[in-house]
This record gives sequence, C-alpha cells and structure tokens, in this order.
Amino acid sequence: MKGEKYQTQRKSGINSLLRKLTPVAAIAIVIVIFFNKLVISKLVIARGDIFLYFFPYWRTAAQALRSGRLPLWNPDLFMGVPFLANSQAGLFYPLNWPLWFLLPTHYALNATLFLHVFIAAIGTYLAGRCCFSLGRGAAVFSGLMFGLGGYLVAQVEHVNQIQGMAWLPWFLFVICRWQPATNQRKDFVKLTLALSLLFSLQLLSGHTQTFFITAIGLVLWLSLQSLLDRTDLVADYQDRTSRWGSVIRKITLALLPVLIGVLLAILISGIQLLPTLELTGQSSRQQGLPVNEVLSFSLNPLVLTKSLLPSYEQSLFSEYIALLPLTTLFLVVIAIIFKGKQHKVRSLLILLLISLVLAFGLFNPIYHLLARLPGFNLFRAPARWLILYALTAAMLAGIGFQAIRDESRTEEFSRFLRLSLVVSLFLFILLILWGYFGQYLAPIFPIGAEVTVETPNVESVLVWVLELLLIVMLMIAILRSRNRTNIFIFGLFVLALTSLFGATRSFSYADPTTPEAYDDIRPPVARLWVTDDCDDAPSNCPLPPARFLSLSDIFFDVGDQPDIDTIYADQLSGSAQYDYTIAIKQKEIIGPNLAMAYDVPSVDGFDGGVLPLETYTQLTSLLLTDGQQTTDGRLREHLSQIPDESLMDLFNARYVITDKVGDVWRNELFFDLEHKQTITAAGEAVSIGYLPPYEATEIWILSEGKPGSLEIQTTNNLQWILQPEEVESELYRYMFPNPAELTSVRFFSCDPIEESTCQESYLLKGTVLADNRDETFYPLVAGNYRLIHSGDVKIYENLDVQPRVFVVHDWHSRSTLESSLDFMRSPTFDPALSAVVLTDSNISQESIGESVAKIVSYQPERILIEVEGDKSGLLVLTDAYYPGWEATIDGETTEVFPTNGLFRSVIVPAGAHEVEFFFEPSSLHIGLIFSGLGILIWLSVAGGLVYLDRIREQIKKSKTQSTVVN
Repeated sequence: MKGEKYQTQRKSGINSLLRKLTPVAAIAIVIVIFFNKLVISKLVIARGDIFLYFFPYWRTAAQALRSGRLPLWNPDLFMGVPFLANSQAGLFYPLNWPLWFLLPTHYALNATLFLHVFIAAIGTYLAGRCCFSLGRGAAVFSGLMFGLGGYLVAQVEHVNQIQGMAWLPWFLFVICRWQPATNQRKDFVKLTLALSLLFSLQLLSGHTQTFFITAIGLVLWLSLQSLLDRTDLVADYQDRTSRWGSVIRKITLALLPVLIGVLLAILISGIQLLPTLELTGQSSRQQGLPVNEVLSFSLNPLVLTKSLLPSYEQSLFSEYIALLPLTTLFLVVIAIIFKGKQHKVRSLLILLLISLVLAFGLFNPIYHLLARLPGFNLFRAPARWLILYALTAAMLAGIGFQAIRDESRTEEFSRFLRLSLVVSLFLFILLILWGYFGQYLAPIFPIGAEVTVETPNVESVLVWVLELLLIVMLMIAILRSRNRTNIFIFGLFVLALTSLFGATRSFSYADPTTPEAYDDIRPPVARLWVTDDCDDAPSNCPLPPARFLSLSDIFFDVGDQPDIDTIYADQLSGSAQYDYTIAIKQKEIIGPNLAMAYDVPSVDGFDGGVLPLETYTQLTSLLLTDGQQTTDGRLREHLSQIPDESLMDLFNARYVITDKVGDVWRNELFFDLEHKQTITAAGEAVSIGYLPPYEATEIWILSEGKPGSLEIQTTNNLQWILQPEEVESELYRYMFPNPAELTSVRFFSCDPIEESTCQESYLLKGTVLADNRDETFYPLVAGNYRLIHSGDVKIYENLDVQPRVFVVHDWHSRSTLESSLDFMRSPTFDPALSAVVLTDSNISQESIGESVAKIVSYQPERILIEVEGDKSGLLVLTDAYYPGWEATIDGETTEVFPTNGLFRSVIVPAGAHEVEFFFEPSSLHIGLIFSGLGILIWLSVAGGLVYLDRIREQIKKSKTQSTVVN
C-alpha cells in the first residue's frame, strides 16, 4: 500500500511539473521559431549600434576578463576615456559574464537577445497568471505579445536597453504577490528584496532610462491601484478628507517597498553607479541635456499608424515601432468592454494612455515642462515610454483572450462581442485613415530626419483587411459553436502570431547576415597594425599604437562587391547582403567605435550616453568653425577637410583615413583632392611633404584660380622656378627642363625672385607628378602627409606628428578650461614647444632645454616612461586626463595636471627619471564598499527570513507532535 501511495504521489508530482513546464516550453519554442536564423544558423546581426557600439565594448570586456584584467580604462576612443564607468558596457551585469567567457562576441550578442526576449515573455506570463488570474493559454499569449511584440524586438540593436526592459514585467509579477492592506511584515520584506534585485539588474544592464521609466511606471501603477480599488477602504467614511486621507496612506504604504527597493538597489549597484556618476560629472552632459535634446526622438503623431499597426515593406525608425497584430488590439478592446469595471483593467488602460501621451514628447505640451525636471532632463527619446504601452497592451490582450474563454457561453457574450467588433472596427478604420490624412499635416509638424511620413502601402492594407475578416469569421464561429470553442479561440492565437511573424520579418533579428561581417579583417586595419614602431602585432607591442582620425563617410563603392554578390547571392537575402556591405564599409573607414574592436586608437568615437568628456568636446571645438561642438563625438560628421597640421600634431594623430569620393580623373591623371591648400600672396609657400623616388618630366595641378610659380629641387642639386601652363579649365602643368627625381616642391603665389609676377591667391586642389615618356604618374598631397594605403579608402601618414609623450620647457598655467583654450587658439601656440596647464597655482616656466622621453611599457591602466633632460620640464602624455589618474617619479608621488585642454602631465626635474602613470579611481573602491554593504544587507535579510521560516516550521512541528502525544 505504501509503495502504491508513493507511486501515485510521484506520478502526481511529475504531472504537476509537466503542467508548469509546458507553457515555458511553448514560449521557448515560439521564440525559437521567430529567432530561427539566429538560433539555428551561424548568422549574426551586424547592423546599427549592435555592430558599431556593443560589439566593440563586449569584445574588449571579454578579452580583458579572459586575461584576468578588470577593464577600467579605454585608450582607444576619444583619446582615452573610462571603460568601466561607462555603464552601457554592462560590465557588472551578471548575465553577461557567462556569455563573454563561453562564446565569441558576435554569438554572445545573439544569445543575450534570445535569452532576454525569453525572460521578458516568461515574466509577462507569470504576471498574467499571478496578477490577473489568467489561464495558461491567455498568460502565454500575453507573454508572447510582449516578448515578440514590435517594441521589444525592434530594440534588439540596443543590447543594454533590451536587457533592462526584459525585467519590466517581473516587477508586476512580484508586486501582485503582495497586498499592502494585509500589512504582513514578512511579505513586505520579501517584496522589497525582490524589487531591489530587479532594480539592480536594470541598473547594471547599463540603460538607466529603462530604470527611470520602470520606477515611474510602478509609481503610476500602484497609485492607480490605490485610487481605483476601494474594497479595503473604511466604508463609513462620510467626509471627503477622511476618504482621501485613507487613500494617501494606502498609496504611501504601497510605494514604500518601491522606495526602499530603489535605495537598496542603488547600494548594491554602487560598484557601477559611483564610477558612472563620477563620469557624468566630467561629461558633456553634466548639467543635464538641453530641452531640445530631451525632446528629440519623440513619437511623431503622423506616423502613429505605422507605429501601432503591423506594416509590410514599409520601414520606420526603430524607436517608434510598437506594432501589435490587429487580433491583439481587438483583444485589448474585448478586455476593456468585458472587464472594464475591474480596477486592474482600468489601471492598465490608464497606464497605456499615459505611456502614449508621454511618448509624444515634443508634441505634448506637458512634456515640455517635464523636460526641465530632474530625471526627465537626463534622457532623450521620449518615444521609449512606449515600453509601458507594449506591456499594458499585451496584458490587456491576455485578459481579452481569457474573457472570450470564460464568457463565450454566457448570455451577455453575444451583445458584448458585437459591441467589441463595432468599437474595434471603428478604431481600426480611424487609425488607417489617419495614416492617409497625416501627409496633409506634414508641412506644419516638426519632422526629424529619421521620420518619413507616407501613406500605408497596398500590401499592408490588404493584410489588415484579411486579418479583420478572419477575426470576424472566428468570432462568428465562436458564437455559433458549442463544442469546438477552444479550436476557434486557438485560431485567434495562431492568427495573432502569424501576423506578428510576418510583420517582423524585416527586423534585424529576423534577417541576419554572415559572421564574416565581424570576422573578416579589411586592408585598412591590417595596414595600421603594421606600425613603424613595432614589428609585432599591436597586442605584443610595448608601445601604444599611433592614433588615427577617420574622416570618411560610407558613400564609396566596395571594390570587391562583385565577388561578395557572387558568393552570397544564394546564401543571404538582399537586405542581409546590404548589411554585410555596410559592415564592410564601416570596417574600411574603421568607423566609431570599431577602433576598440581592432586595438587601433582613434581620435574620435561615438556615444549616446555619458561620453565624451566635456574636456574632449571643448578641445575638439578648436577643429570646428562658428563655435560648433560635437554632442556624441563623430567628428567626421562635422569636418569637411583634414584639420590644421598643428592640431593633428596636438592630438597625436599619425594617420588620417579618407575616401576617394571627391577625387577626380582629368586628362587620364588621378588627382587626390583631400589636401586642398589656399596659397596667398602674403602667406608662406606650400610644400609637398613626401616625394617618391620617381623620375618625372612634369607636375600637373588642379587649381581654382590661376596658380603662381613652382620651385623644385632635384636629387642632383638643381633648382628650377617654373611657371604654369594652362591646359584646360582649372588644369595646369609645369614642364621640367629635364627629367628629374625631386627632393623638394614648393608652390608660391609670387615668384620667389621676381615679386612682380605675384598672382592673386588661389586654391591648390590636387597635384600629380607625371612622366610623359611612359605615361605613368604618381599623385602627391600637399603638407606633411604621405599616402601609405590606397584601396577602397586612403590612409595618410602625418610625417610631423607629435609623439605620444614628450617634454616641453615652456609652459603656462591657466585657471579655467576656457582660458586654456583661448591660449591654444593663439597663432603663436606650438604644441611641440609649449603647453598650457589647468591649475589655480602659478607654475608657469619659460626656458630652453633638451629632454628625451620614451615609453617603456604601455597598458590601459599603467604606463611607464623614462625621461632624461638637462633642465626641469613638463612631461606631457597625450592621453586624456581624468580623476583617478595618479603618477610617481622614481616611486615618489607627484601631482598630475590637466594639460592642453584634455591631456595629462607632470613636472619632471632635471636628470634621468622613471615616471609611472596608473589609474586607480577612488569611486571604484568606494563603490565596491557600497556594493559589498548592499549585498551583505540583502543576504542578511534574506537569510534572516529563511531562518525565521525554519524556526516557525520547527515550532509548528513541535506543537503537532505534542498534540499527537497528548
């Protein structure tokens, strides 16, 4: 008998486990179907921020951790910035570490996207089961509509954002398990611990805006619940003051665990938050964003139709996509009509409407006021409030799904269903007509470059009509059916998933490309790896690789495009091939932030968060005109030509990358137009910095305006002064008396001997050295540059670049960054000979001396330099200054000064010395203490709860045994 009882209990336990796991398995299977190309094949997403931003950060983090180093500093972007302090890297997000250690970076990105869509769907499923008493089918439906709905999966290129958003429904799940009115301390503590853990995950994922939206959403939800749910208020309150006092106490009690959970989460996340806060104080966003930036990327009402309804063959900016199938939106209407009297349904509806209103941002007058408030003023893209719309709509759809199952056999079902169909049809027609009407309002609405107002295409309208017809047919079948209702309800499930599957096939996760987009090394990267300073690869070189500045856009054609088309024609879709081509172009120009991925440091970078540093933004304003400043880096978007050579020297920019889009062929000669020079009568001559060992017979130039004289010197010490011969419009040539190999070429506006031949100023656009004997030629570039690579793009070497570290004996102190920059704007400022130090002390010195500095060891967080000089000097390291950088001279601590606007320096006495710079930010150490304290508190409280539960169990067991004995 005991054996039979055990077998029965065992079988019952297995069945119970299977019932619990079946919905989880169903969710996983559907997500695999939607993500089939990422899960089953070796394809990857190589588009947008996931390729240009997260891949470099994840690769750098993974390499550092695998080598046993915590990456504190990033020397490859913006001439040096903190790495760990940039929370978007997600360095302490616990789910990142296993992926970094186990998978190549591009597959780790695939895995985290799939994992967090699954987490989002499961959290929504649990919230539906617990909070709204949904059946398994309805809860699975809600989970899939949120996890695979348009808003979440449209953000897959923003890895940290989707990681943070995935935890949003879990907040609803844990809150619904706690009833404030019961006032049970144990449940209160459990809820606080759960909320603190979820908030910590969001903070550590690195998308603080998601944390902020979640916190505001929870406050709104709990407040609405307290206002709308009057079941636990004292019924005999007669005066309004007493009623409102009760409501306020209820809201306060409900919000208390949220407040404590946020505070504990901030403590737990201190190891990330304190360095990030320190970085925020040093960044260009330290005072918050301007109102116009806060309001940027607001949901434009004119694209509401494309935003909310599934579109086919029509693209929309990813921030604005919140599409759900018409079936799902119909179920939302069902929920409101069938269950609208329930306070939770009303709360969901109000929260849905609030999220839409907030998402309008710029087009919502209230948001203009919110944009000036702390918290709101830190983030742009109000459209991201759509995440609350996505969750509430998915929840309401699940409630509507459940309502059909529960009410389909009731007498009122037919009347409510007809009303739902009429209301749904009216809303759909209104929304569709708005899509056509919006084009007439476009001229009066402010429309950003990312918005295209267009009418719905025929394909979308036909699919909408078909889906509406199928919805009506299924509803009629449910009304008439008595025994097969579940089949038609399941038909709604399948119809919604089919519509969602078709509408998201153009999303980046559904149309990935080849992994060669990441794995292949393009020639420009390989060329920069071959440095003159080290024979080994950069990873084995004790010296830092030289910096580059990329000025190219991606408008050029890839030379091996025909081969690419041939290879992948049968393997990839047209859009996937396009993504691969764009990835190749980005690698050719080493676009931001790919410099990190290939260990070649860049002057520039890209970030949409707390970078770049304010000092970087101010210093690079020297490159721009009319007081312009970059917001997120991306200097190439603001520069029309190569900057002045002295500034390139200042930035330690040894290489410049440009394309050939502006270059031209004239008279069968190729003219490189990247180094235009204006030559004036009052100005100095313009020289050619690099001349090849090539015997020529003439020099051809493209000139805007008639050119002046040309002075050349040959290898056999001949000097000629030549006059131009006009060949055709803007094309001139200088004929040599004899074929010669040149050592010097200088362009004048005046004849250096006969000033009477002086011409007006002219623009030297391009120069070619040619040999008319064999019709060969060699393009030349003006200034101290040498062309070292010519393929899809060109790479020039700055022949006069300042070394990464050097000593000056003439320096001046200034008390503000503005006055430092004013000093550097002076035409007499030479970064090779003098420097300006930012300090309140007067430490200026003007002297002449000779010193030599050499980097012995260069690592991101530690740099060793040997210096020898006959006089004291200022050792300048052209890496960014930042709090936490310290230095020693021969083991003795010395002060590090901000220098030349951005860089760092120390004063070194005469003689031979060893200088060491090392990065040890105090914010990290303090943050570690805070995190340790927070984790200790969390574990102590959780452990205390477990201990008390055991004590209660023992007491209960003892009482039971005593009762049995008695």
